Amino acid sequence: MESFGSNVLVLDKFPENNLLGSLRDAFQKDFVFERFVSEDNGTAPSLAALFFNSTSHNISHNSAQKVVLKDTPFKVFKSRGYQVIFISPGNLMWRNLANYLPLQGVDKVFDQNTLMKFYPESKKELTPWGLPDEYAYRLSFQLLEESREPLFLVVLTVTNHPPYVVPKHYTPYPVKITEEVKAHIEGSEEEKLQILRTFQYASDAFGQFIQQVKKSPFKKENTHRCYRGPFAASSKSIPPSGVSFR
Repeated sequence: MESFGSNVLVLDKFPENNLLGSLRDAFQKDFVFERFVSEDNGTAPSLAALFFNSTSHNISHNSAQKVVLKDTPFKVFKSRGYQVIFISPGNLMWRNLANYLPLQGVDKVFDQNTLMKFYPESKKELTPWGLPDEYAYRLSFQLLEESREPLFLVVLTVTNHPPYVVPKHYTPYPVKITEEVKAHIEGSEEEKLQILRTFQYASDAFGQFIQQVKKSPFKKENTHRCYRGPFAASSKSIPPSGVSFR
């Protein structure tokens, strides 16, 4: 999940500030590992470190962009018979990922362009960064449901990112500008509320996806889910002292 950082998550105070939504159930029942620090405070460098074993966040579009890498997570799964799929509700021409990922062993790449073809109703919800996260999860579930072979599925979300646009059809859970929120999120009152609601929407969308998988007819014990924030949330949010990163 984009910008899933404890600098905002720590402001979750159920029920007055519900920042997890449907994800709360997984936080209470599943494994949550704390005290992690991301590779970098940015999506591109974190992505490069996780999947390309690289310290260069420009590797996918610099002079090395045509070099086939060895021993990436994609290669590890492919060597064991997995089909590798990468989905993002954003535009994967960002950082040339649409071309770079297949070179590194990704079998199929889906982004906002393919999602809008699959789900035409999503077009009206397109923002500067892409479609709402839920459309990526909708396709993810469909692929899991239809797959007859091992599947390694990577989803890079985009909604929890400035300019913080919550889908109009989404009904938010309660959020409130508390003194703690005022101290750690910058901007106007409306900007603060949008940051909280967008964070909540992104968490809720993933929570609903987890619940859907758990209730699905395919064997849940054969489906492993890993949820990771690439870095702390936006520069408008200041980590409270003593925060442990999740």
